[in-house]
Parts: sequence; structure tokens; C-alpha cells
Amino acid sequence: MRSSQWKPSAGTVLWGVVILIFGVVIYLAGQQQNLRSIVLDGYDTSAGVPTMVLGAIIGLIGLVTLLIGVWQAVTNIDLASMMAARVLFDQEQAKATDAGADAKNGQPTDADA
Repeated sequence: MRSSQWKPSAGTVLWGVVILIFGVVIYLAGQQQNLRSIVLDGYDTSAGVPTMVLGAIIGLIGLVTLLIGVWQAVTNIDLASMMAARVLFDQEQAKATDAGADAKNGQPTDADA
């Protein structure tokens, strides 16, 4: 992984949630319009269909945006964990090198205690 893969994810996740909720609200408004048309006009089910389609499209855009934001967040977590593992490995190597140098000089090590 490269550092160029890091991207801020909070804004993308937030926009995804907002757009998704907006799409669901529009879709539900279309359903309500459709139900009102059925009750008042008698089985005319085409009244809210355009609004429902628009809401579904907006909701789908919001869902895709949300998933992109989650992907970015998971990538950032992977990058951070990879760097933490690298730092721990370097620390372990430094301790092993110091212990080897101490053993050559005849000084007691943690293993001798």
C-alpha cells in the first residue's frame, strides 16, 4: 500500500448518509402520493411513480457514495495498521540487535535473568 491511497473518508460517509436519507424521503413521499391517489381516485397507481423512481435513483446514489466512504475508511485503517506493524517490527529488531550486541560484550541480557 502507498500513502497516496490515504483519503479523508468522513465527508464522503456523511454525504452518502445525507443523500441516502434524502432519497428515501423522496421515495416515501412518492409512495404516499401513490397511496393517496389510490384511495381518492380509485386504483390510479401511476401518480407517485415518477417521484418514487427519482427517490430510488437518489437513494442509490447515496448508497454508492456511502459505500465509497466506507471503503476509504477501511483503506485508511489498513494503512494505519500496516504502519503500526512496521514500527513494532522495527522495535523488535532493534531489541534483538541490542541483545545480540550485549551477549557479545559479556553483559547479562533479559534471557539470562
